[in-house]
Amino acid sequence: MGCAARWSCAILALHACGLGVFWWRLAAPPPELATEAAVVSLHDAEPRDADGSLAALGSAQASGDAPTRSRLTLPWTSSGSACEIDRLAAQQASAARAAGGAAGDAGGGFALPGSSGTYSGDGERYLLYSPQFGLSNQLIALRNAAGWASALNRTLVLPHLVAGPPHAAEVSVVPHGSLFDVAAAAAKLRPALRLVEMRSFLGLNLPPARLLLPAARTRFSNVSYAYLDALGLSRWRAAAGPLSLHPSRTRGCGGHRVLALATLFGAFDPKPLGRSPPDWRVGGEEGLRWLDRRAMPALLAPLPSLAQLVDRIVADVRRGGGGSGGGSDSGGSGGGSGGSGSGGGGGGGGGALACVHLRRGDFVDECRRYEEEARSGHARGWLLAHYERGLSCLPSDEEALGAAAAARGERVAYYGSSDEPAALRGSQPAGTQVATLADSAGLLDAFAAASPEPLHRSVLAPVVDQLVCARASALLLNVFSTFSQLLMAHIGMRRPERVGFVRDLSELAQRDLGVHVDFWRRQNPFDPAKLLGVQVAWDAGRLRMVAAPGVVADV
Repeated sequence: MGCAARWSCAILALHACGLGVFWWRLAAPPPELATEAAVVSLHDAEPRDADGSLAALGSAQASGDAPTRSRLTLPWTSSGSACEIDRLAAQQASAARAAGGAAGDAGGGFALPGSSGTYSGDGERYLLYSPQFGLSNQLIALRNAAGWASALNRTLVLPHLVAGPPHAAEVSVVPHGSLFDVAAAAAKLRPALRLVEMRSFLGLNLPPARLLLPAARTRFSNVSYAYLDALGLSRWRAAAGPLSLHPSRTRGCGGHRVLALATLFGAFDPKPLGRSPPDWRVGGEEGLRWLDRRAMPALLAPLPSLAQLVDRIVADVRRGGGGSGGGSDSGGSGGGSGGSGSGGGGGGGGGALACVHLRRGDFVDECRRYEEEARSGHARGWLLAHYERGLSCLPSDEEALGAAAAARGERVAYYGSSDEPAALRGSQPAGTQVATLADSAGLLDAFAAASPEPLHRSVLAPVVDQLVCARASALLLNVFSTFSQLLMAHIGMRRPERVGFVRDLSELAQRDLGVHVDFWRRQNPFDPAKLLGVQVAWDAGRLRMVAAPGVVADV
Protein backbone atom coordinates (compact mmCIF):
# COMPACT_ATOMS: atom_id res chain seq x y z
CA MET A 1 0.00 0.00 0.00
CA GLY A 2 1.86 3.07 -1.25
CA CYS A 3 1.86 6.71 -0.28
CA ALA A 4 0.82 9.40 -2.72
CA ALA A 5 3.59 11.76 -3.70
CA ARG A 6 2.18 14.56 -1.54
CA TRP A 7 1.96 12.40 1.55
CA SER A 8 4.66 12.58 4.19
CA CYS A 9 5.92 9.46 5.92
CA ALA A 10 7.37 10.12 9.37
CA ILE A 11 9.72 8.10 11.51
CA LEU A 12 9.32 7.99 15.27
CA ALA A 13 12.62 6.99 16.85
CA LEU A 14 11.82 5.33 20.16
CA HIS A 15 14.75 3.68 21.86
CA ALA A 16 16.49 3.09 25.14
CA CYS A 17 19.94 3.90 23.77
CA GLY A 18 22.34 6.42 25.26
CA LEU A 19 22.92 7.22 28.93
CA GLY A 20 23.76 10.74 29.97
CA VAL A 21 23.60 13.73 27.68
CA PHE A 22 26.66 15.84 26.97
CA TRP A 23 25.67 18.89 24.93
CA TRP A 24 28.43 20.19 22.72
CA ARG A 25 28.52 23.67 24.19
CA LEU A 26 31.61 22.97 26.27
CA ALA A 27 34.51 25.10 27.32
CA ALA A 28 37.34 24.98 24.81
CA PRO A 29 40.34 22.87 25.79
CA PRO A 30 43.61 24.49 26.80
CA PRO A 31 45.19 26.12 23.74
CA GLU A 32 48.29 23.99 23.71
CA LEU A 33 48.04 20.54 22.19
CA ALA A 34 51.26 18.56 22.36
CA THR A 35 52.68 15.47 20.77
CA GLU A 36 55.39 13.33 22.26
CA ALA A 37 58.35 14.35 20.13
CA ALA A 38 59.44 17.22 17.94
CA VAL A 39 60.02 14.88 15.01
CA VAL A 40 57.81 11.80 14.84
CA SER A 41 57.78 8.86 12.47
CA LEU A 42 54.57 7.74 10.83
CA HIS A 43 53.89 4.23 9.56
CA ASP A 44 52.21 4.51 6.18
CA ALA A 45 52.43 0.88 5.04
CA GLU A 46 51.95 -1.58 7.88
CA PRO A 47 51.48 -5.30 7.17
CA ARG A 48 47.72 -5.91 7.00
CA ASP A 49 45.53 -8.94 6.81
CA ALA A 50 42.42 -9.24 4.67
CA ASP A 51 40.11 -7.18 6.87
CA GLY A 52 42.47 -4.22 6.98
CA SER A 53 43.55 -4.80 10.58
CA LEU A 54 47.08 -4.77 11.90
CA ALA A 55 47.06 -8.33 13.22
CA ALA A 56 50.28 -9.15 11.39
CA LEU A 57 52.17 -6.19 12.83
CA GLY A 58 53.43 -8.02 15.90
CA SER A 59 55.06 -10.84 13.93
CA ALA A 60 56.59 -8.37 11.48
CA GLN A 61 58.20 -6.42 14.31
CA ALA A 62 59.39 -9.59 16.01
CA SER A 63 61.12 -10.74 12.85
CA GLY A 64 62.84 -7.39 12.41
CA ASP A 65 60.89 -6.38 9.30
CA ALA A 66 60.73 -2.59 9.17
CA PRO A 67 57.52 -1.06 7.81
CA THR A 68 57.79 1.67 5.20
CA ARG A 69 57.96 5.04 6.93
CA SER A 70 57.49 8.72 6.26
CA ARG A 71 58.45 11.60 8.53
CA LEU A 72 56.41 14.54 9.75
CA THR A 73 57.82 17.48 11.68
CA LEU A 74 55.57 19.05 14.31
CA PRO A 75 56.27 22.12 16.46
CA TRP A 76 55.69 20.55 19.85
CA THR A 77 58.50 19.22 22.02
CA SER A 78 58.67 16.94 25.02
CA SER A 79 61.67 18.51 26.70
CA GLY A 80 61.32 19.08 30.41
CA SER A 81 58.01 17.18 30.64
CA ALA A 82 57.43 14.23 32.94
CA CYS A 83 55.25 11.35 31.85
CA GLU A 84 52.01 11.12 33.84
CA ILE A 85 52.12 7.33 33.63
CA ASP A 86 55.57 7.16 35.23
CA ARG A 87 54.59 9.63 37.93
CA LEU A 88 51.52 7.61 38.88
CA ALA A 89 53.42 4.34 38.78
CA ALA A 90 56.11 5.69 41.09
CA GLN A 91 53.50 7.20 43.40
CA GLN A 92 51.57 3.95 43.57
CA ALA A 93 54.69 1.88 44.13
CA SER A 94 55.75 4.18 46.97
CA ALA A 95 52.32 3.89 48.59
CA ALA A 96 52.44 0.11 48.28
CA ARG A 97 55.87 -0.05 49.94
CA ALA A 98 54.68 2.22 52.75
CA ALA A 99 51.78 -0.15 53.31
CA GLY A 100 54.16 -3.09 53.53
CA GLY A 101 53.22 -4.59 50.17
CA ALA A 102 55.12 -5.22 47.00
CA ALA A 103 55.48 -2.38 44.55
CA GLY A 104 52.68 -2.44 42.04
CA ASP A 105 50.30 -4.65 44.03
CA ALA A 106 47.51 -2.07 43.95
CA GLY A 107 47.49 -1.99 40.19
CA GLY A 108 47.97 -5.68 39.52
CA GLY A 109 51.53 -5.30 38.25
CA PHE A 110 53.18 -2.99 35.78
CA ALA A 111 53.17 -5.43 32.87
CA LEU A 112 52.58 -8.98 31.77
CA PRO A 113 55.32 -11.48 32.72
CA GLY A 114 58.26 -11.09 30.38
CA SER A 115 57.32 -7.56 29.29
CA SER A 116 58.54 -4.26 30.73
CA GLY A 117 55.56 -2.25 29.49
CA THR A 118 57.90 0.19 27.74
CA TYR A 119 59.96 0.02 24.59
CA SER A 120 63.02 1.54 23.03
CA GLY A 121 63.23 1.83 19.29
CA ASP A 122 60.79 2.40 16.47
CA GLY A 123 57.89 0.11 17.41
CA GLU A 124 54.33 1.28 16.80
CA ARG A 125 52.65 3.12 19.69
CA TYR A 126 48.96 2.81 20.57
CA LEU A 127 46.13 4.79 22.15
CA LEU A 128 43.57 2.57 23.86
CA TYR A 129 40.35 3.60 25.58
CA SER A 130 37.16 2.03 26.91
CA PRO A 131 33.65 2.63 25.49
CA GLN A 132 31.31 4.12 28.07
CA PHE A 133 27.58 4.73 28.45
CA GLY A 134 25.14 4.47 25.53
CA LEU A 135 26.03 3.81 21.91
CA SER A 136 25.67 7.44 20.81
CA ASN A 137 27.99 8.55 23.60
CA GLN A 138 30.49 5.91 22.49
CA LEU A 139 30.53 7.33 18.97
CA ILE A 140 30.99 10.85 20.34
CA ALA A 141 33.94 9.58 22.39
CA LEU A 142 35.37 8.07 19.20
CA ARG A 143 35.75 11.61 17.88
CA ASN A 144 37.75 12.56 20.97
CA ALA A 145 39.90 9.45 20.61
CA ALA A 146 40.67 10.17 16.96
CA GLY A 147 41.77 13.68 17.91
CA TRP A 148 44.02 12.40 20.70
CA ALA A 149 45.55 9.66 18.54
CA SER A 150 46.31 12.04 15.70
CA ALA A 151 47.82 14.72 17.95
CA LEU A 152 49.95 12.17 19.83
CA ASN A 153 50.91 10.21 16.70
CA ARG A 154 49.59 6.93 18.07
CA THR A 155 47.67 4.16 16.37
CA LEU A 156 44.06 4.30 17.54
CA VAL A 157 42.73 1.05 18.98
CA LEU A 158 39.04 0.89 18.03
CA PRO A 159 37.04 -0.63 20.89
CA HIS A 160 33.95 -2.76 20.43
CA LEU A 161 30.50 -1.22 20.26
CA VAL A 162 28.90 -2.13 23.58
CA ALA A 163 25.28 -2.34 24.74
CA GLY A 164 24.28 -3.17 28.29
CA PRO A 165 22.14 -2.08 31.24
CA PRO A 166 20.25 0.18 31.49
CA HIS A 167 19.95 0.23 27.69
CA ALA A 168 19.82 -3.54 27.19
CA ALA A 169 19.06 -6.51 29.42
CA GLU A 170 22.46 -8.12 28.83
CA VAL A 171 25.90 -6.87 27.88
CA SER A 172 26.65 -7.35 24.18
CA VAL A 173 29.77 -6.39 22.24
CA VAL A 174 30.20 -6.02 18.49
CA PRO A 175 33.46 -5.16 16.68
CA HIS A 176 33.41 -1.67 15.20
CA GLY A 177 34.25 -3.16 11.80
CA SER A 178 31.14 -5.34 11.83
CA LEU A 179 29.00 -2.27 11.12
CA PHE A 180 31.38 0.47 9.97
CA ASP A 181 33.91 0.23 7.15
CA VAL A 182 37.20 0.16 9.07
CA ALA A 183 39.25 -1.05 6.08
CA ALA A 184 38.13 1.88 3.93
CA ALA A 185 38.67 4.32 6.81
CA ALA A 186 42.20 3.02 7.41
CA ALA A 187 43.07 3.50 3.75
CA LYS A 188 41.64 7.04 3.66
CA LEU A 189 43.18 8.29 6.90
CA ARG A 190 46.66 6.76 6.85
CA PRO A 191 49.25 8.09 7.70
CA ALA A 192 47.56 10.91 9.65
CA LEU A 193 45.60 8.35 11.66
CA ARG A 194 46.37 4.63 11.87
CA LEU A 195 43.70 2.20 13.03
CA VAL A 196 43.60 -1.25 14.59
CA GLU A 197 40.59 -3.05 16.03
CA MET A 198 40.70 -4.21 19.64
CA ARG A 199 40.72 -7.93 18.82
CA SER A 200 43.84 -7.50 16.66
CA PHE A 201 45.54 -5.33 19.26
CA LEU A 202 45.01 -7.93 21.98
CA GLY A 203 46.90 -10.44 19.85
CA LEU A 204 50.01 -8.25 20.13
CA ASN A 205 50.22 -8.90 23.90
CA LEU A 206 51.13 -5.30 24.76
CA PRO A 207 49.76 -4.44 28.21
CA PRO A 208 49.68 -0.83 29.39
CA ALA A 209 51.90 0.25 32.26
CA ARG A 210 48.95 2.04 33.81
CA LEU A 211 45.30 2.62 32.96
CA LEU A 212 44.55 6.32 33.41
CA LEU A 213 41.18 7.90 34.18
CA PRO A 214 40.85 11.38 32.65
CA ALA A 215 38.68 13.89 34.46
CA ALA A 216 35.62 14.19 32.19
CA ARG A 217 32.82 16.76 32.19
CA THR A 218 29.96 14.41 33.02
CA ARG A 219 27.26 14.25 35.66
CA PHE A 220 25.15 11.31 36.84
CA SER A 221 27.42 8.95 34.89
CA ASN A 222 30.08 6.79 36.51
CA VAL A 223 32.85 5.20 34.50
CA SER A 224 32.53 1.42 34.24
CA TYR A 225 35.49 -0.95 34.04
CA ALA A 226 33.39 -3.95 32.96
CA TYR A 227 34.61 -3.85 29.36
CA LEU A 228 38.26 -3.61 30.36
CA ASP A 229 37.70 -6.31 32.99
CA ALA A 230 36.42 -8.64 30.29
CA LEU A 231 39.56 -7.97 28.23
CA GLY A 232 41.87 -8.44 31.21
CA LEU A 233 43.16 -4.86 30.96
CA SER A 234 41.77 -3.17 34.05
CA ARG A 235 44.33 -4.87 36.32
CA TRP A 236 46.68 -2.00 35.43
CA ARG A 237 44.23 0.57 36.71
CA ALA A 238 45.97 3.42 38.52
CA ALA A 239 44.97 3.94 42.13
CA ALA A 240 44.69 7.69 41.61
CA GLY A 241 41.30 9.23 40.92
CA PRO A 242 40.32 11.20 37.81
CA LEU A 243 43.14 13.28 36.36
CA SER A 244 42.88 16.65 34.70
CA LEU A 245 44.44 14.98 31.71
CA HIS A 246 44.92 16.66 28.36
CA PRO A 247 47.05 15.52 25.42
CA SER A 248 49.73 17.98 26.58
CA ARG A 249 49.97 16.09 29.89
CA THR A 250 51.23 12.99 28.10
CA ARG A 251 54.44 14.65 26.93
CA GLY A 252 57.40 12.48 27.69
CA CYS A 253 55.34 9.26 27.54
CA GLY A 254 56.76 8.23 24.19
CA GLY A 255 58.61 5.39 25.92
CA HIS A 256 55.29 3.66 26.59
CA ARG A 257 53.96 1.63 23.72
CA VAL A 258 50.40 1.82 25.05
CA LEU A 259 48.63 4.90 26.39
CA ALA A 260 45.47 3.46 28.00
CA LEU A 261 42.55 5.63 29.12
CA ALA A 262 39.46 4.39 30.94
CA THR A 263 37.23 6.82 29.04
CA LEU A 264 37.39 9.62 26.51
CA PHE A 265 33.76 10.72 26.78
CA GLY A 266 33.73 14.36 27.84
CA ALA A 267 37.54 14.62 27.63
CA PHE A 268 38.93 16.93 24.92
CA ASP A 269 35.50 17.58 23.42
CA PRO A 270 35.72 20.87 21.49
CA LYS A 271 32.68 22.16 19.65
CA PRO A 272 32.54 20.47 16.23
CA LEU A 273 34.04 22.67 13.52
CA GLY A 274 34.88 25.25 16.17
CA ARG A 275 38.20 26.94 16.78
CA SER A 276 40.99 24.43 16.30
CA PRO A 277 43.72 24.30 18.97
CA PRO A 278 46.67 26.40 17.75
CA ASP A 279 49.41 24.58 15.86
CA TRP A 280 47.39 21.35 15.54
CA ARG A 281 47.50 20.74 11.82
CA VAL A 282 47.07 17.53 9.86
CA GLY A 283 48.44 17.50 6.33
CA GLY A 284 48.33 21.29 6.12
CA GLU A 285 44.72 21.41 7.37
CA GLU A 286 43.52 22.69 10.74
CA GLY A 287 43.31 19.72 13.09
CA LEU A 288 39.68 20.19 14.06
CA ARG A 289 38.60 20.64 10.44
CA TRP A 290 40.43 17.44 9.54
CA LEU A 291 38.79 15.63 12.46
CA ASP A 292 35.22 16.66 11.61
CA ARG A 293 35.36 16.71 7.81
CA ARG A 294 37.69 13.81 7.09
CA ALA A 295 38.28 11.52 10.06
CA MET A 296 34.75 11.17 11.44
CA PRO A 297 32.99 10.71 8.07
CA ALA A 298 35.46 7.89 7.37
CA LEU A 299 35.19 6.28 10.83
CA LEU A 300 31.36 6.32 10.78
CA ALA A 301 30.82 5.27 7.17
CA PRO A 302 28.66 2.12 7.26
CA LEU A 303 29.69 -1.07 5.55
CA PRO A 304 28.17 -1.32 2.05
CA SER A 305 26.00 -4.19 3.26
CA LEU A 306 24.65 -2.08 6.14
CA ALA A 307 23.96 0.85 3.80
CA GLN A 308 21.99 -1.51 1.55
CA LEU A 309 19.95 -2.70 4.55
CA VAL A 310 19.13 0.92 5.37
CA ASP A 311 18.12 1.51 1.73
CA ARG A 312 15.73 -1.43 1.93
CA ILE A 313 14.08 -0.32 5.16
CA VAL A 314 13.74 3.30 4.01
CA ALA A 315 12.09 2.16 0.78
CA ASP A 316 9.64 -0.05 2.68
CA VAL A 317 8.69 2.71 5.12
CA ARG A 318 8.19 5.25 2.33
CA ARG A 319 5.93 2.81 0.49
CA GLY A 320 3.92 2.27 3.65
CA GLY A 321 5.24 -1.26 4.09
CA GLY A 322 6.47 -0.57 7.60
CA GLY A 323 9.86 -2.11 6.92
CA SER A 324 8.36 -5.57 6.50
CA GLY A 325 10.93 -6.52 3.91
CA GLY A 326 8.29 -7.28 1.33
CA GLY A 327 9.49 -4.68 -1.16
CA SER A 328 12.42 -4.76 -3.52
CA ASP A 329 15.82 -3.26 -2.88
CA SER A 330 15.99 0.42 -3.61
CA GLY A 331 19.40 0.11 -5.20
CA GLY A 332 22.65 1.89 -4.48
CA SER A 333 24.06 2.30 -1.02
CA GLY A 334 25.59 5.68 -1.69
CA GLY A 335 28.60 7.06 0.08
CA GLY A 336 29.43 8.47 3.48
CA SER A 337 27.40 7.79 6.59
CA GLY A 338 24.06 8.88 5.19
CA GLY A 339 23.56 6.23 2.55
CA SER A 340 22.26 7.17 -0.88
CA GLY A 341 20.53 10.38 -1.73
CA SER A 342 20.13 13.52 0.31
CA GLY A 343 17.22 15.11 2.09
CA GLY A 344 14.51 12.49 1.70
CA GLY A 345 17.10 9.82 1.01
CA GLY A 346 17.13 7.05 -1.52
CA GLY A 347 14.59 4.32 -1.95
CA GLY A 348 11.69 3.61 -4.22
CA GLY A 349 8.36 5.51 -4.40
CA GLY A 350 6.34 7.07 -1.65
CA GLY A 351 6.42 10.46 -0.03
CA ALA A 352 9.09 12.46 1.75
CA LEU A 353 10.58 10.78 4.79
CA ALA A 354 10.43 12.38 8.23
CA CYS A 355 11.86 11.33 11.58
CA VAL A 356 10.13 12.08 14.87
CA HIS A 357 12.36 11.14 17.79
CA LEU A 358 10.34 10.38 20.91
CA ARG A 359 12.82 9.43 23.62
CA ARG A 360 11.81 6.88 26.25
CA GLY A 361 13.63 4.16 28.22
CA ASP A 362 16.38 5.56 30.44
CA PHE A 363 15.23 9.12 29.72
CA VAL A 364 12.33 8.81 32.16
CA ASP A 365 14.82 9.06 35.03
CA GLU A 366 17.30 11.16 33.07
CA CYS A 367 14.81 13.94 32.39
CA ARG A 368 13.63 13.90 35.99
CA ARG A 369 17.23 14.53 37.10
CA TYR A 370 17.56 17.37 34.60
CA GLU A 371 14.42 19.04 35.91
CA GLU A 372 15.61 18.65 39.51
CA GLU A 373 18.94 20.21 38.54
CA ALA A 374 17.22 23.09 36.75
CA ARG A 375 15.25 23.88 39.92
CA SER A 376 18.27 23.52 42.22
CA GLY A 377 19.65 27.02 41.75
CA HIS A 378 23.07 25.79 40.60
CA ALA A 379 22.30 24.13 37.28
CA ARG A 380 24.69 23.98 34.37
CA GLY A 381 24.38 26.84 31.92
CA TRP A 382 23.51 24.76 28.87
CA LEU A 383 20.71 23.03 30.79
CA LEU A 384 19.08 26.29 31.83
CA ALA A 385 19.48 27.63 28.30
CA HIS A 386 17.56 24.66 26.89
CA TYR A 387 14.68 25.14 29.32
CA GLU A 388 14.62 28.90 28.81
CA ARG A 389 14.21 28.27 25.08
CA GLY A 390 11.27 25.98 25.84
CA LEU A 391 13.05 22.81 24.74
CA SER A 392 11.46 19.66 26.12
CA CYS A 393 13.25 16.58 27.44
CA LEU A 394 10.47 13.99 27.71
CA PRO A 395 7.50 14.48 25.35
CA SER A 396 4.36 12.75 26.54
CA ASP A 397 2.29 10.19 24.64
CA GLU A 398 -0.32 12.92 24.21
CA GLU A 399 2.23 15.14 22.52
CA ALA A 400 3.23 12.29 20.22
CA LEU A 401 -0.39 11.71 19.28
CA GLY A 402 -0.72 15.43 18.63
CA ALA A 403 2.18 15.24 16.21
CA ALA A 404 0.42 12.46 14.34
CA ALA A 405 -2.94 14.24 14.31
CA ALA A 406 -1.31 17.38 12.94
CA ALA A 407 -0.75 15.53 9.67
CA ARG A 408 -4.45 16.17 8.98
CA GLY A 409 -5.18 12.72 7.65
CA GLU A 410 -1.97 12.24 5.74
CA ARG A 411 -0.25 8.93 6.36
CA VAL A 412 2.34 9.21 9.13
CA ALA A 413 4.58 6.18 9.66
CA TYR A 414 6.36 6.16 12.99
CA TYR A 415 9.66 4.31 13.18
CA GLY A 416 11.46 3.03 16.26
CA SER A 417 13.82 0.49 17.80
CA SER A 418 11.80 -0.59 20.83
CA ASP A 419 8.27 -1.64 21.67
CA GLU A 420 7.36 1.79 23.04
CA PRO A 421 4.96 2.57 20.15
CA ALA A 422 2.58 -0.03 21.60
CA ALA A 423 1.06 2.78 23.68
CA LEU A 424 0.26 4.65 20.47
CA ARG A 425 -0.91 1.79 18.28
CA GLY A 426 -4.29 1.48 19.94
CA SER A 427 -5.14 5.18 19.82
CA GLN A 428 -3.42 6.54 16.76
CA PRO A 429 -5.41 9.02 14.68
CA ALA A 430 -7.26 7.68 11.67
CA GLY A 431 -5.21 7.58 8.51
CA THR A 432 -1.88 7.27 10.30
CA GLN A 433 0.41 4.28 10.65
CA VAL A 434 2.96 3.34 13.29
CA ALA A 435 5.96 1.45 11.94
CA THR A 436 8.77 0.33 14.26
CA LEU A 437 12.11 -1.32 13.71
CA ALA A 438 10.50 -4.50 15.02
CA ASP A 439 8.57 -4.61 11.73
CA SER A 440 11.92 -5.10 10.00
CA ALA A 441 12.94 -7.99 12.24
CA GLY A 442 13.29 -10.33 9.28
CA LEU A 443 15.66 -7.97 7.48
CA LEU A 444 17.73 -7.43 10.62
CA ASP A 445 17.94 -11.16 11.33
CA ALA A 446 19.04 -11.86 7.76
CA PHE A 447 21.71 -9.17 7.98
CA ALA A 448 22.98 -10.51 11.30
CA ALA A 449 23.05 -14.08 9.99
CA ALA A 450 25.17 -13.03 7.02
CA SER A 451 27.71 -11.24 9.22
CA PRO A 452 31.00 -13.04 9.91
CA GLU A 453 30.79 -11.71 13.48
CA PRO A 454 27.89 -12.21 15.92
CA LEU A 455 25.65 -9.15 15.70
CA HIS A 456 23.48 -8.53 18.73
CA ARG A 457 20.18 -6.75 18.19
CA SER A 458 20.87 -4.37 21.10
CA VAL A 459 23.83 -2.93 19.15
CA LEU A 460 22.57 -3.32 15.59
CA ALA A 461 19.11 -1.80 16.15
CA PRO A 462 20.11 1.70 17.36
CA VAL A 463 22.74 2.00 14.62
CA VAL A 464 20.17 1.12 11.95
CA ASP A 465 17.65 3.42 13.63
CA GLN A 466 20.06 6.35 13.41
CA LEU A 467 21.02 5.69 9.81
CA VAL A 468 17.40 5.41 8.68
CA CYS A 469 16.39 8.57 10.52
CA ALA A 470 19.39 10.34 9.01
CA ARG A 471 17.80 9.81 5.59
CA ALA A 472 14.81 11.99 6.51
CA SER A 473 14.16 15.44 5.07
CA ALA A 474 12.14 16.61 8.11
CA LEU A 475 13.17 15.85 11.67
CA LEU A 476 11.58 16.52 15.05
CA LEU A 477 14.31 15.70 17.56
CA ASN A 478 15.13 15.77 21.27
CA VAL A 479 17.81 18.37 21.99
CA PHE A 480 18.77 16.60 25.23
CA SER A 481 19.55 13.30 23.53
CA THR A 482 22.91 12.28 22.08
CA PHE A 483 20.91 10.00 19.78
CA SER A 484 19.38 13.09 18.15
CA GLN A 485 22.79 14.75 18.04
CA LEU A 486 24.29 11.75 16.21
CA LEU A 487 21.39 11.89 13.74
CA MET A 488 22.44 15.41 12.82
CA ALA A 489 26.06 14.28 12.62
CA HIS A 490 25.18 11.56 10.11
CA ILE A 491 23.23 14.09 8.06
CA GLY A 492 26.09 16.59 8.12
CA MET A 493 28.56 13.93 7.04
CA ARG A 494 26.62 13.44 3.81
CA ARG A 495 28.48 16.57 2.69
CA PRO A 496 31.76 16.44 4.59
CA GLU A 497 33.40 19.12 2.46
CA ARG A 498 30.72 21.68 3.45
CA VAL A 499 29.31 20.50 6.80
CA GLY A 500 30.89 17.34 8.21
CA PHE A 501 30.49 15.96 11.73
CA VAL A 502 28.30 18.32 13.75
CA ARG A 503 25.96 17.87 16.69
CA ASP A 504 23.64 20.69 15.69
CA LEU A 505 22.58 21.80 12.21
CA SER A 506 22.46 25.54 11.61
CA GLU A 507 19.76 26.97 9.38
CA LEU A 508 22.37 27.49 6.68
CA ALA A 509 23.47 23.85 6.92
CA GLN A 510 19.85 22.69 6.82
CA ARG A 511 19.23 24.61 3.61
CA ASP A 512 22.44 23.27 2.12
CA LEU A 513 21.48 19.69 3.00
CA GLY A 514 17.81 20.01 2.05
CA VAL A 515 16.50 19.14 5.53
CA HIS A 516 14.40 20.83 8.18
CA VAL A 517 15.10 20.24 11.89
CA ASP A 518 13.09 21.25 14.92
CA PHE A 519 13.03 20.07 18.53
CA TRP A 520 10.36 19.08 21.01
CA ARG A 521 9.27 22.19 22.91
CA ARG A 522 6.87 23.31 25.63
CA GLN A 523 5.95 26.81 26.72
CA ASN A 524 6.74 25.88 30.31
CA PRO A 525 8.38 22.47 30.76
CA PHE A 526 7.73 22.55 34.53
CA ASP A 527 3.99 23.25 34.32
CA PRO A 528 1.88 20.08 33.80
CA ALA A 529 -1.08 22.25 32.76
CA LYS A 530 0.87 23.37 29.71
CA LEU A 531 2.12 20.03 28.46
CA LEU A 532 0.50 20.75 25.12
CA GLY A 533 1.45 24.41 25.04
CA VAL A 534 3.37 23.77 21.83
CA GLN A 535 2.14 21.60 19.00
CA VAL A 536 3.46 20.15 15.78
CA ALA A 537 2.39 21.83 12.55
CA TRP A 538 2.81 20.34 9.08
CA ASP A 539 3.54 22.86 6.36
CA ALA A 540 4.10 21.70 2.77
CA GLY A 541 5.47 18.38 3.96
CA ARG A 542 7.64 19.96 6.65
CA LEU A 543 6.99 19.82 10.35
CA ARG A 544 7.67 22.52 12.90
CA MET A 545 6.80 23.36 16.50
CA VAL A 546 4.41 26.29 16.95
CA ALA A 547 2.51 27.81 19.86
CA ALA A 548 -0.80 26.07 20.44
CA PRO A 549 -3.84 28.35 20.03
CA GLY A 550 -5.57 29.47 23.19
CA VAL A 551 -2.58 29.03 25.46
CA VAL A 552 -1.68 32.09 27.51
CA ALA A 553 1.98 33.03 27.21
CA ASP A 554 4.12 32.88 30.34
CA VAL A 555 4.96 36.18 32.04
